[in-house]
Amino acid sequence: MKGVKLSIVTACLNDLQGLQKTCASIDQQRIKSFEHIIVARNLSIADTKLIFKNKKIERKLILNKDKSLYNAMNIGLKLACGSYIYFLNSGDYLNTNNFLKLLGKRMNVQKCVGFKTIQSFGNDNYVRIPRISTKRTYNIAHQGFIAPISKNKKLRIYFDEKKLVNSDAFWIKDCVNQYGVDFLMTKPLAVFNLGGVSNNPSSKTIMLYLQSKVFSQIPIEIIKFLFKKIFGITNLFRILAFYRGYTKL
Repeated sequence: MKGVKLSIVTACLNDLQGLQKTCASIDQQRIKSFEHIIVARNLSIADTKLIFKNKKIERKLILNKDKSLYNAMNIGLKLACGSYIYFLNSGDYLNTNNFLKLLGKRMNVQKCVGFKTIQSFGNDNYVRIPRISTKRTYNIAHQGFIAPISKNKKLRIYFDEKKLVNSDAFWIKDCVNQYGVDFLMTKPLAVFNLGGVSNNPSSKTIMLYLQSKVFSQIPIEIIKFLFKKIFGITNLFRILAFYRGYTKL
């Protein structure tokens, strides 16, 4: 790990409780060769005082400057000083206090790293295994993905903010195409909750895909939306987890 630094970026929208959970998991890390950049909106400086109690963490706060989720992630990406970038947004948390030790030498070869995560909804928890299909589609959650970044900020791969949903999937694909990817198949290293705009199909989600001109995704979202209406969102997530080969905990 010598000479390698990780930039962890957390985007937060009016979610102090989720932010505290995320920060707590970062504060507990045994190896602290990282910086933590928080880009938060609809919070006050008073709200965020608690997260700066740990003086051993190099933490920066950008408050009420972003315009959207992917704009917030781009702000963090632009400010990052590390060799690698990792996005752990508000409410997501690390599942181990040996995060950097488990990544080990994989962060020395200028490749992306994909690793297992736990996706959670209600009482259902599934292990999500990162993989790339033969069709070059990427089944990697951004909570389970670390990418190298250029020291030249103009040459970094940024999120396409015109894609209002699932821009992280396109970003991961671009990073993998540029750097290649290595997979770490140990224990799941992070946990995230389902139910956000990108994975909870709705009329709003369909309209966002339409505005983003990601037309290929619209029929899929319509089918998922109808299934959710008939059978409920819990059963939708269960079917998708089974179809994608996730392991239930």
